[in-house]
Amino acid sequence: MSRPARLVKALKVRTGHPFQQFGQGHDSRTQNGATGCTDTCLQYLILLWNGVYETHDEIRTVAGVSGAPPRGLYPREVQKVCDHYGLPYVVRTGLSWQDILIFARRAPVALGHSYSYWPEWQGAEYAGKKADGRPNGYAQPLRRAGRTQLAGFVPPNDRHMGVIFGRSTQGNIFGWEPNHGSPARPEHPAYEWMEEIQFRRVVGSYQKVFGMPSYALVPTRSLPL
Repeated sequence: MSRPARLVKALKVRTGHPFQQFGQGHDSRTQNGATGCTDTCLQYLILLWNGVYETHDEIRTVAGVSGAPPRGLYPREVQKVCDHYGLPYVVRTGLSWQDILIFARRAPVALGHSYSYWPEWQGAEYAGKKADGRPNGYAQPLRRAGRTQLAGFVPPNDRHMGVIFGRSTQGNIFGWEPNHGSPARPEHPAYEWMEEIQFRRVVGSYQKVFGMPSYALVPTRSLPL
């Protein structure tokens, strides 16, 4: 599988630092990671561009969030974090799946989506349920990547954020959703890939499930090689 140079660089950082939203230290302000999907995606982008690791609690401070409210980051707070760390990113809404892939040629994109529409980990079992590939199939590589929380985080209350790293020349789309690393689901996949039709469903899930236009954090310039 041939991968563009910027995709290779982005995946190398993830492979070297496969942290997830659970199992971190200094995450009390994200309910021990439970509300920290966006914070975790920002951690990755800060590491990719600046070479430093910031904690959930530090990111919440920069975002101007008081205390530890049981919620994720709002778009304006996400933009505030990006501006503070000098990340060349802006919040955009209403982008098509094609638009997002164009932006991902420059650098990884953080993407809002319904968790249930991210492809599943084939063979996963959780809370008495087994992965069945519904509604959006399985992630690749099989049995080593994909979503694993099969109960308790479902529509219409499963707003989530993941990262799209880019697309291979064969058309596979590489991404990562950070909902892993808990005691019940201790897996730490660095990334996964999906087919175009699966990706289109992921992007469309924000409108389908939440009735809102797509939401993404996109790069304004290319990742240096």
